[in-house]
Amino acid sequence: MIKEKDDSSDKPNRLAALDLALLLGRIDRRTFIRLCVSAGMSAASATVIAAESSAAFSNQLERARSLESRYDYIVCGAGSSGCVVASRLAADPRVKVLLLEAGGSDEAPGLVDPGIWFTNIGSPTDWDYRSEPTEALNQRSVVVPMGRALGGGSSINAMVWARGHKNDFEFWAKESGDRNWGYDHVLSIYKRIENWQGTPDPARRGTGGGCVDRAIEGP
Repeated sequence: MIKEKDDSSDKPNRLAALDLALLLGRIDRRTFIRLCVSAGMSAASATVIAAESSAAFSNQLERARSLESRYDYIVCGAGSSGCVVASRLAADPRVKVLLLEAGGSDEAPGLVDPGIWFTNIGSPTDWDYRSEPTEALNQRSVVVPMGRALGGGSSINAMVWARGHKNDFEFWAKESGDRNWGYDHVLSIYKRIENWQGTPDPARRGTGGGCVDRAIEGP
């Protein structure tokens, strides 16, 4: 007996592609909702996503129409770092800042639902990079997921984040001659932005945090 291939695992990818098409104006809201429902999404959920994506598209379209010929700063990439850098630069009313992102909205189903984060890999929200063949991996090439959407990698990693290694920070501090790159200083920033809810560890973990700007500018 031959069974028909079950392509339900590809559903999140199809929904992400539809969201991107709506964001880019390639399909209208009615078509988006109809196709999402046919792909298995509820009409209510499709309607909500359509409204959010349409609002994002309208905002981006308006921004694109009002592009100026000169900017004081151009930030390439609206990932975690790019968004923070652009935000801090734009806090100065005297300067003009342009933030560029090649990908689309961060409202795609695979981005807003951590339970299906893995469906982002190889989808329209991923640059789909692969490493060079590596001798240590028997000449295999491995997938290197890189976010292609607002939020960058932070949008496709299921809300997981990891601190850099202490030795890296110490190396950067030594090479730059600036102790602010050192681990102890950076740890203080991590602790200010963190809201750790596990076993208390005041030496390494922070509680009640959540604002990057406040953390960096704090005493």
